[in-house]
Amino acid sequence: MIKMSKVTISNFYCLCCFRKMPLARRKSNMREKEHLKKIYCFGCNREVNHYEVREFDADFTLDNLKARVRSGEFDMLKTEEKKESIQWN
Repeated sequence: MIKMSKVTISNFYCLCCFRKMPLARRKSNMREKEHLKKIYCFGCNREVNHYEVREFDADFTLDNLKARVRSGEFDMLKTEEKKESIQWN
């Protein structure tokens, strides 16, 4: 008998350095496609937004994500991060 797993592995990509970080998520708490999560990046050494790619998101490519970041699609997030850092300082 095969036991079904209650967790899935999502890959999170830093929107600054594009480093990949796998994290386990419960299937019952799964987020929508292209979910953004603010977590600590070991490449940037600070808390930044990460782009979530679920294990069944077949249309994802890292080159496509890099192009979207360069085109300014996520610039509003960087402005919010600057505001937060000013408030904490």
